[in-house]
Amino acid sequence: MILRSRALAFGVLAGLAALTGSANRAQAAGSPESANPSPVAEPAGYWTGDINAPTPTTLHGARVVDAMQVSELLKTSHAVVIDVSNAPRRPESLAPGAPWMPTAHPGIPGALWIPGAGMGVVPVSVEEFFRTQLAASTGGDLSRPVVIYCHQRCWLSWNAAKRAVSYGYRNVSWFPQGIEGWRAHGLSTTELKPAALQAGTGRRSSENRAPTTNRKAPALSASDQ
Repeated sequence: MILRSRALAFGVLAGLAALTGSANRAQAAGSPESANPSPVAEPAGYWTGDINAPTPTTLHGARVVDAMQVSELLKTSHAVVIDVSNAPRRPESLAPGAPWMPTAHPGIPGALWIPGAGMGVVPVSVEEFFRTQLAASTGGDLSRPVVIYCHQRCWLSWNAAKRAVSYGYRNVSWFPQGIEGWRAHGLSTTELKPAALQAGTGRRSSENRAPTTNRKAPALSASDQ
């Protein structure tokens, strides 16, 4: 009787071990859903959720490019490059009047930095400024190549590129790898200053022109996003 009970218990344990092993192997292999996550669909309009959520791999009306393709465009086609990363904000914990030095913002040399242009919902003044800057930078040529980027895995550049397409630009490139992808390829950066809207002019202020020196910039911090 005792031997039969022990044999039964051993059989149960062996069965559980086999089931556990199968489950572990299945988990290691991964289900089709986990191994191949569903692609992110393009929203009908602009993305208004978390800007660092996974992005689509496509953008209707625009071309998706990588760092080396952007580099080639800059060499061969006089492409207009727009950075739409958010500008760092002054910490609310700082006392009024206390000095604050924003983190340097590294960007692609020659890029125009327009914070806010990639938000899902933008103020009328910001959208008008973005549209005006595109027109000025391209000379009103809707066929001129335009490259728009921000950070890796960031919806701001997707929104801004979609916005440029809606304005009628026919040669828009979205660079989803962002400045991180650019630097990962060993390409040079320069410190950018955000373009500022001069009241009543719609022009970019002269003191905010990006430097032309192609020097390496310090590592990005979270505030740059």
